[in-house]
Amino acid sequence: MPWRHFAMPRLIVVAFTLLGMRASAAEPPWIAGEETRSRITVVALDGSGRKVVLDSPHRYAAPDWTPDGKALIVNGGGKLWRVPISGGAPQPVATGSTGWVDINHGIAPDDQTLAFTANGALFREQPGREPERVLPAMPSYFHAWSPDGKFIAYSANRGSGYDVYVIASEGGVERRLTSDPHADDAPQYSADGRWIYFLSDRTGNRSLWRMPAGGAGPNDAQAERITNDDRSNSAPHPSPDGKWLYYLSLPPRSGGNVLDRDASIRRLPLSGARGKPEEVVRLVGGHGTIGARPFAPDGKSFAYAEFEPPPPTVRIVLYTPSDLKPPPGVAQRLTQIADATERFLVEGMKGWKYPPAVEHVFRRNKDGTVEVVYVQGSRPSGDEFYTKASCDAEARDKAKQQLGIDGEGHIWWVFLYVGDRPKRFSGWQGSGCSRDGGGAIVNYDTIPGAIRPDINPSSGFNAEYFLKGTIHELGHALGLPHIGPDPALGRGNSLMGPNNDVYAQRKYPNADLCYLTEASAAMLWKHPLFTGTTKNRQRQPSVKLVGYKPTYGKKSNRITLSGKVVADMPAHSVVVLDDLGKPDDEYFNRSHVARIEPDGNFHVAIDKPPRASGHYRILFCFENGMFTGDGAGVVFADHGAIVKSYQFRDGGFRFGD
Repeated sequence: MPWRHFAMPRLIVVAFTLLGMRASAAEPPWIAGEETRSRITVVALDGSGRKVVLDSPHRYAAPDWTPDGKALIVNGGGKLWRVPISGGAPQPVATGSTGWVDINHGIAPDDQTLAFTANGALFREQPGREPERVLPAMPSYFHAWSPDGKFIAYSANRGSGYDVYVIASEGGVERRLTSDPHADDAPQYSADGRWIYFLSDRTGNRSLWRMPAGGAGPNDAQAERITNDDRSNSAPHPSPDGKWLYYLSLPPRSGGNVLDRDASIRRLPLSGARGKPEEVVRLVGGHGTIGARPFAPDGKSFAYAEFEPPPPTVRIVLYTPSDLKPPPGVAQRLTQIADATERFLVEGMKGWKYPPAVEHVFRRNKDGTVEVVYVQGSRPSGDEFYTKASCDAEARDKAKQQLGIDGEGHIWWVFLYVGDRPKRFSGWQGSGCSRDGGGAIVNYDTIPGAIRPDINPSSGFNAEYFLKGTIHELGHALGLPHIGPDPALGRGNSLMGPNNDVYAQRKYPNADLCYLTEASAAMLWKHPLFTGTTKNRQRQPSVKLVGYKPTYGKKSNRITLSGKVVADMPAHSVVVLDDLGKPDDEYFNRSHVARIEPDGNFHVAIDKPPRASGHYRILFCFENGMFTGDGAGVVFADHGAIVKSYQFRDGGFRFGD
């Protein structure tokens, strides 16, 4: 299921009465160790008059108004809670023995019954009775009541992908309203009951659509697209007066039910000629920001949830198959690796005049040893499962369960131990970004010796352990792309360049050394890991390159790339990655860096450029830790680089747009 982020629930309809709520003197610790702060907030329909109803260190989501306007029903920790508008601790809402409750819940127009989702099936509970099964088919995800309370709209998968369905509130035969093979989700009725608005990815990104309440018709011919931009739009909610469509809007290429993103609540006029969307609120949000009934009973206010992930740290995991125990000396060796990694990265950043505010990025015990999470896999050693990098998902999931944490933004460094040499895990991999956190999985080796932070990662026993490659994958988890070495510097291989054997095979100098490139230092400098702050961490900059002007001085044998970055947040450096005319040889691409002036202008000098035809990939490094070219791509696999071409011909260089 492409857009579900939580466990698959059941849909229950239960009595909503004040008797079902139990007062609580203090906020309940419903999920130990949860680190994502949430704020349940109410604003006027134009975004003014912001009032924080609940500011909590726990993740609460999907606020729905109670009929009397005195409280909001929210989801948190697999339960429902009542949050008073006047302030005070959340109070649990009784839901019987239905299990884990998902974010999809909503109060019926009769102001007596509450529908919610939990574990994949549809139930109905009358006052004083146990839940009754309304619909045998599953999964079925609640989204809305019809204005007259006679129908429930939901999304369901009956074997051909997710579509929009309705069923009578008392049960019966479900009706399928959409049939497009792409996923359709999040149906909501208009106030007059004539239309159902929903989201769909049928155009390649998440767009908002509407159809008659009776269905989209054959081949969905009566479905009408409402939003036409390239953003990822979801959670459509027509206003009670029928004038506006409120919805959650995320940056392009944001994916499905993501949790913590640079989001905005927008509204689009529905009456007359549709104008451009208006931004009502900008926030850190995503799945669960908007509930099923976000409008106050008087139609004058709108409720939403926003989130604040914690500053990240690197969490080290020792991962073993089910039949292996952690080998002796694990804590000592992993502490040596952490010590060597911190020293290498911090000294490298300082050497390029990008000194980090935080130098100790690993979680430590009181005695200085690094914290290690020990995770045992579900399969024995020798299973093919442990040959693939994807096995790290199990390691991270189990580690999160042990630590009692959830959400995104964490950085995981997984060491997989499959036995002593010659046994070895070879599927090393890493990926991540400053916004989302990341993860890397590498081999844990028991070869005798001591890793030393005072010598280079490519020297001595450090090289025998493959320390350079071990840190390389952590670099990917921090968002670093492949960045090749510059042999002219005489500093050996680069951290994010090729492995040492390949470097040596090409007969480059100083194969027993490696260094952190200036480009890597610039990219890491404002990563939340090294600043210790999450300020604007999720905010994606709006970026535009203007006045791009490449010049070549034949006498000086220098190319200068000049231009100006126009953005809505400060950028400190520009990084240019040169493929040297060999785009498939990314481990050896060359990097060039320059500081960006306060007015946004920059000048990047490329001395002794290779006489080749290739491409420059231009990235801007921002104060919140993101680096991107176009502002849309900010993740490891897509940094949205601005690509510019060059050609060497007739003794000079020619440049493309």
